[in-house]
Amino acid sequence: MMPKLTEDQFQDTVLKGMTAQKETTDSLVANYGQLQKETKAAFEDLTLLKRTANDSAAGMVAMQKAIADIQRNLRNELRLANGNPVERIRSDEEMRLRMNMAIRLSMDSGGDMIG
Repeated sequence: MMPKLTEDQFQDTVLKGMTAQKETTDSLVANYGQLQKETKAAFEDLTLLKRTANDSAAGMVAMQKAIADIQRNLRNELRLANGNPVERIRSDEEMRLRMNMAIRLSMDSGGDMIG
């Protein structure tokens, strides 16, 4: 059986997790209407948990899972918003050449770029 947390411990733990993701989510949340339905559902689940939260360890675990779901969905949103970095580099000729050179230089142990 998991030990019960005090109300202060529970609130501190949840607050730390929410504060850590605040900076990442501010820009996405500002445009909440543009988020995918999975992300919106994760936010709604968290809101529901906040309303019914108690100070039990099970309540904290559920809150942590909800926060992890939101973070996972927001990472996906960021990837979709910013695109795939590899594809972005491949589509820009200058960046592609720079990346090619950087990889070759990092693999060349003698510095002469010869086999």
